[in-house]
Amino acid sequence: VSIASFEALGKLTLDPNSDELTAEVKSIAANISNTTFSYENDSGTFESAREMKEMQSKIWEHVLFPRMQRVLHRLSIYSSIHHLAKAIPVVTAAFVHALTQGPDTVPARRAMQCGKSTHAKRGWMESDAERLVAEFVDRILLPCFVQCNNKSDDALKRSSAVACIRLSSACPLARWRVPACRNAAFALSQQVDEIITSTSSQNQIASITAVSESSSAIPAAETLSGTAAILLIALRGIPVNERTPGLASVLRAALLLLPAHSLSSLSQESDRPSRSGLLAEVALLVMLDGNKEIGLTSTKLNIQDENRNEKEKVV
Repeated sequence: VSIASFEALGKLTLDPNSDELTAEVKSIAANISNTTFSYENDSGTFESAREMKEMQSKIWEHVLFPRMQRVLHRLSIYSSIHHLAKAIPVVTAAFVHALTQGPDTVPARRAMQCGKSTHAKRGWMESDAERLVAEFVDRILLPCFVQCNNKSDDALKRSSAVACIRLSSACPLARWRVPACRNAAFALSQQVDEIITSTSSQNQIASITAVSESSSAIPAAETLSGTAAILLIALRGIPVNERTPGLASVLRAALLLLPAHSLSSLSQESDRPSRSGLLAEVALLVMLDGNKEIGLTSTKLNIQDENRNEKEKVV
């Protein structure tokens, strides 16, 4: 019954047409710089999207999040990995909304109410989104990477990896961000390598790289490029010195199995995979570290500690 409820809530709230992560994955995989959502160019579609957004907010704020503690307990006792894989995206979307747009749950709003003894009609523990997210990552998401060892568990690993990426973006300074992104990157790297091995064993390299309008390997290339793009996004959250295995998997996929240019001229579509976007993102990950607080090596930490000690001695 609970999984049927999660599936129904997912159909009501999860909209791939207005999802920022999906748009970024498509831009990397197909080398598309324009990430404008479809509803931004049509007034009728925009009105429908506005109504969809309002319904999403009401479901996340009034249905899911007030019951989040019991929802997490329910997820922790699921015995079916397929049920867990279906429920994770819905719970993740509710958490992301609570951390970024929730009127009573965003960190800035909660900081303003720290001195209050009461918090509307709900207790403080029920509105502490950051604590609940940490519990969700520690108790639900991270164990999925350890317990899943079979090929049939790839859907759960991918769902958990995407959830870690979304939550890490919403909580960039959380203590669990680096471990979550590290596990997500490792799982996605394994999936990329498995796709490469499966494709190579079927002798499809020539058919994928060949420019043919009727090529049946385009869906395989789209799956590979999409997984590689998600992997590159996950690598942003881990230290630079730990990105090498993931970058190597993406480079093998891009150079061996993906065409040098997009196949849009053949299919009249602009979202066909190519290696250009993947290689550009690889170059950025190698040259730019992003946040300085991510991935400080032990040497730098020791230097900082030593400097601090020296200053204390001087004082």
